[in-house]
Amino acid sequence: MTEIETQNLVDNVNKQLSKLGWIINPFNTTAKQMDELTGILKHPLEEKIYRTLNGSVVSFSYRSHYAVRALQLQSVKDYSHLYENGIFAYFRSDYISCTLNLLCALEGTLLRFYRHHAGTPKDEPTVKELLNCFHDEPFQSRYENVNRWFEIYNEALHTALNQWIYVRTKNADLSKSVLNRNYIFHAVGSGNFYRREDVHRLILYFDNLLEILAIREERYDTFVSDIGKDPLRDKRVNYYMSMKIEFAKLRLQEEELLKEHANYVSFLPEGFGKK
Repeated sequence: MTEIETQNLVDNVNKQLSKLGWIINPFNTTAKQMDELTGILKHPLEEKIYRTLNGSVVSFSYRSHYAVRALQLQSVKDYSHLYENGIFAYFRSDYISCTLNLLCALEGTLLRFYRHHAGTPKDEPTVKELLNCFHDEPFQSRYENVNRWFEIYNEALHTALNQWIYVRTKNADLSKSVLNRNYIFHAVGSGNFYRREDVHRLILYFDNLLEILAIREERYDTFVSDIGKDPLRDKRVNYYMSMKIEFAKLRLQEEELLKEHANYVSFLPEGFGKK
């Protein structure tokens, strides 16, 4: 399959997924993955989409790659500490903290972009202005294939943010998900915004956001580097791995305490913390 054929296939799959609240990790676009997703989308079930896209989210290598990318990108580094705090929380299975950290990092990054390109430090844009500025700001690479990838990532993220994270709460289908910025930040309800599926969706949104900004800053990576190539990544891979193991017992104790609260919804998978 040529790169153009791959791009067209990824674009088609992403357009369908983004309307369902999902998008593909930019480094996880193999023909096998696309074929599997194409089959699932004929009769889309969230659980099947979640399981198919799961690998790139739980990967220690992918998470460390994006943490370092956030740290190094000029357009993200003001909020990179919130992003990585969210990833720490994710590997501790603290999905509530993960969601709140990532939402703050996401909105902060979008606001920084808006103020740099369209406004002043005192400007408070509407949601439409915020999202359209990020989506519509012109970009042209000297490489045509990069332009096409940029367009694919940009369109998918714009659709997902508009229809899910930033859709007006009164227009949101809260029966499917309450991963909605207003619902969460304004405590519209006590619904479970920290489902594993929603946390994974949010992480994938951020993967695409970081890739779009990396392309804008002309940082073109075609794959996630191997262990031993980047000390910043390596130490994160090692820490993420150890943290996921060492925090399991503590997380089980937290779970018992949280279950005493009437509105808490458990999200830990069956067998969590057991060898």
